[in-house]
Amino acid sequence: MAYEHELDLGEFAVVKGQSLRYRLSSVVAHAGSLHGGHYIAFAEKEGEKGVCMEFNDDAVREVQGARLLNPGGGFTPYILTYVACEAVS
Repeated sequence: MAYEHELDLGEFAVVKGQSLRYRLSSVVAHAGSLHGGHYIAFAEKEGEKGVCMEFNDDAVREVQGARLLNPGGGFTPYILTYVACEAVS
């Protein structure tokens, strides 16, 4: 299933004075089967656009932010976390 880096839910709800835009901040991905496998996670690095951190067991490393949209290595996105974008007045 394809997913986007930004979501705009404005067409689905009317909320005065609040932003309905969200951006992808982290992804948990899985490789394997229902009976076993491995999970890794990617999260935006705060204050550095286009950079994220990869968490793989006890190894943590900096990777390109594109990994949020494409974990690669046989991993399938499993949990997506979005955060609200700040409203622009």
